[in-house]
Amino acid sequence: MHMNSSTYSHIAQAWQFIEETSMSADTADIQSVRAQIAHKSTVVSSSLAAFIGMQAQLIQARNVLIIGLDSGIEIPVLTHGLGEASQLTVVTPSADDAQRTRSIFDSLRSPHTRMRCVSTDVKTFLHRLNAHDYDMIVVSSEAENYAVARDEVARLLRDGGMLILTDVMALTDEKSEGGVPNPADRHDKAVVLRSVIDELMHDEMYTTALLSIATGVLMAIVHQ
Repeated sequence: MHMNSSTYSHIAQAWQFIEETSMSADTADIQSVRAQIAHKSTVVSSSLAAFIGMQAQLIQARNVLIIGLDSGIEIPVLTHGLGEASQLTVVTPSADDAQRTRSIFDSLRSPHTRMRCVSTDVKTFLHRLNAHDYDMIVVSSEAENYAVARDEVARLLRDGGMLILTDVMALTDEKSEGGVPNPADRHDKAVVLRSVIDELMHDEMYTTALLSIATGVLMAIVHQ
């Protein structure tokens, strides 16, 4: 696909319009989370949060695993989007992110969703989880999270379960120098994600879609 400078400009304007329009539809809970992290340089994508919430509803997810924490707005979106007697499990190596996750969830006072949040080594924690227990897995943040998820996702997801990898272009990392699209960028997250994208998209066990939502999303459906 050939694109000139005018096309790139229009795409940037379209991305901004989509995010601003999505933001205008944010619930009060999401607005509150956004205000809490306003001092950070974190990319907060309302369109990504809405996409994750919609996918959870489409597959009627009841048991969701979050590996790493993105902006945090995925917590209210999933908490409100899951059905009755649902479970949200969050694992992150960051104690600060775990504390923030608990604070966000407690403020929601959900009558139908329970949350388990653990701050520990991700690989060790995932090894302890039961096979095929999860309807959806959402991955973000550190490079290791993506690598471990790639190795464990087929075991953890039920047949037809969904994997969502966010920031797959590795653009939000402080060390990013253009991320996955720039071959010269060799920082850990970019290197890991190039491998993860290639492996998942060429594995017949998965139906995949690489999407230009926020800073890139890879969605995969597992076929056991």
